[in-house]
Amino acid sequence: MLRFQGEWELVLYFLDKDEIGLTSKELESKKEDYAKESGYDSVEKLVHDSGEQYLLEQIYAKELKDYLYEKYVGEIQEYEN
Repeated sequence: MLRFQGEWELVLYFLDKDEIGLTSKELESKKEDYAKESGYDSVEKLVHDSGEQYLLEQIYAKELKDYLYEKYVGEIQEYEN
């Protein structure tokens, strides 16, 4: 489960508003990347150990953080320049 429930609620909000999202192909690629980064040989082994929901939460939490960084920090940096 996600460490901070509020973070997952934000993910759901931004998904609902279509601010973030992944195609099924992008999601599969990110699942594979996350499994390898976490030391697993396959997505299936990671899901077996941690669950599908955990994997989705980790992927979408990172998507949200990247989105917010690009949208707000990028705008601040452009403004300052």
